[in-house]
Amino acid sequence: MKTKIFVLSLLFIAFTACSDDDQNATENSVELSQEQIPGAITTYVETNFATHSIEQVFKESNANQIEYAVFLSQNVQLEFNEALEITQIDAQSALPNAVIPQSILDYVAANYPNQVITDWELEATHQEVELDNGLELEFDLDGNFLGIDQDQDDMEDENEEVLADAEIPSEILDFINTHFASSTIIKAVKETEDNQITYEIYLSGNVQLEFNQALEITQIDALTALPNSVLPQSILDYVAANYPDQAIIGWELEANYQEIELANGLELEFDLNGNFIGVDEDEDESEDENEEVLEENEIPSEILDFINTHFASSTLIKAIKETEDNQITYEIYLSGNVQLEFNQALEVVEIDSLTALPNSVLPQNIVDYVAANYPNQTIVGWELEANQQKVELSNETDLIFDLNANFIGVD
Repeated sequence: MKTKIFVLSLLFIAFTACSDDDQNATENSVELSQEQIPGAITTYVETNFATHSIEQVFKESNANQIEYAVFLSQNVQLEFNEALEITQIDAQSALPNAVIPQSILDYVAANYPNQVITDWELEATHQEVELDNGLELEFDLDGNFLGIDQDQDDMEDENEEVLADAEIPSEILDFINTHFASSTIIKAVKETEDNQITYEIYLSGNVQLEFNQALEITQIDALTALPNSVLPQSILDYVAANYPDQAIIGWELEANYQEIELANGLELEFDLNGNFIGVDEDEDESEDENEEVLEENEIPSEILDFINTHFASSTLIKAIKETEDNQITYEIYLSGNVQLEFNQALEVVEIDSLTALPNSVLPQNIVDYVAANYPNQTIVGWELEANQQKVELSNETDLIFDLNANFIGVD
């Protein structure tokens, strides 16, 4: 839904980078002064986005059509047609209810109670909203629900159907309420392939479940320990006796055996009765011939010092030393879903988390820029590249800065 305004943004970046006498215009796009902004646009902003200021307005002429792209503070973007009617609203957080038809608000509240509307767009024959989980819903011009946008690249293919909460089988809901009562449903997908149906359920807390056509649980994946109630007691006992410092974070049921994954990446196989078979020697995810899992006393002291300084409340889950093309990197997995990467010189080059990174690991200029321009977002990822650095915000926006932490642009 952000495509059209994003294109206008690129046009703006392109023409402001030029060295012409007139740096504020292209052949089809003109930046308006405050005095040139139509009163209807100013009134709309003052009514619906009173806490935002107008930063830039562009008037674009294309195929005998005029459009206005309006950029507000706090990363809100609006688009108006030639009649000065609002046609698109894009934001990084919840839109005010006043700009959304009540029937759409009611539908989302009833069917996606844990989601908020971040985008709205008016087309010739329908309107569309985007939720903060990326799901796009289509409604007719009267606000009646039509369906889920089937053309979303990131959401589904022709074999998948995203389910509303009311469409999820009761057996699955019962399982969730029994074993993951503190989690909320983020997304439920029904997939049909080779005449077989599977259900993929995404819960808060980074938990993923899979059920077969008979509505039996076949796979559970998490980043933290699974509840004991979902695991056979014999498997729990084996792990407690042989891997007392590791938690079980994944479980999968195959045709003739079951498999678990421990927090250190080790995968163990058991028969259908829970008797231990062996270690999975074909693990794709734990390590390859270029990787070495390190014991804590093998981790370089510089890395341990960094962890103790900036992530003192986290515990070490796994450390991997990888050698490729004669270059060494260290991948560190901490509790709290934090991942660090260090280069051969033992300098941190990447930090990823699901929650806010501590300010102490970030350049102050970047912290200040985000606080000023994205006050409702937190920084959950940082990466150092050869000639720039990048941060990821909690709404998945990627921002690029130079090595001196000066803002370059949005990725």
